Amino acid sequence: MTLQQLDPVYVDFHLPQKNLAELRVGQKVVLTLDAFPGKTFEGTLSAVSPKVDDATRNVQVEAKVANPDRVLAPGMFANVNVDVGSKQRYLTLPQTAVVYIPYGETVFVVRKKSEADKMQAAEAAKNGTAKPAVEKDKSAVAGKGPELPPDALVVQQAFVTTGATRGDQVAVVKGLDEGSEVVTSGQIKLKSGSPITIDNKVQPADSPNPKPQEH
Repeated sequence: MTLQQLDPVYVDFHLPQKNLAELRVGQKVVLTLDAFPGKTFEGTLSAVSPKVDDATRNVQVEAKVANPDRVLAPGMFANVNVDVGSKQRYLTLPQTAVVYIPYGETVFVVRKKSEADKMQAAEAAKNGTAKPAVEKDKSAVAGKGPELPPDALVVQQAFVTTGATRGDQVAVVKGLDEGSEVVTSGQIKLKSGSPITIDNKVQPADSPNPKPQEH
């Protein structure tokens, strides 16, 4: 026969070495299990291994979880969340809004044409690439299609710096102002200055804790 301690139970898991400085014995941990959907089990971090695994560069961690009802059994698979640090406020976007390209990460910001033109002119003047007014008028005449009205909606590609991710969300730490309206799908067909029509009938996935779905 096998003897097992059922209350409390000890949960062994691994975390990347980059999180080692954030771990402290006594921190709160929360367990979720597929066997008990919608239910959580709380415990405390009880031990951190003094050695990092040479092959994976992960550190082994142990948590102690109360199990008075004996519902947790040794050998069960669990998801473990460790509360570290303090709450921080981030500007986040659905990950589908960010375009990852070889030379950076970008988003398409929705603006009025008049606003986009002003920003483009200011950027050109800053970089010393502004064109004379006469040449600009010629290019407008030679352009394809009718000139868009100043209040028409267009997109402008902007470089951003992303940070931590959680589920379908990604933090944007630089390059985007709070309240900006961005494109979340169809970016492959867009370029700066493209006119758009907003259609929010289909919303992107934006869950902090997504689960795989099979169709």
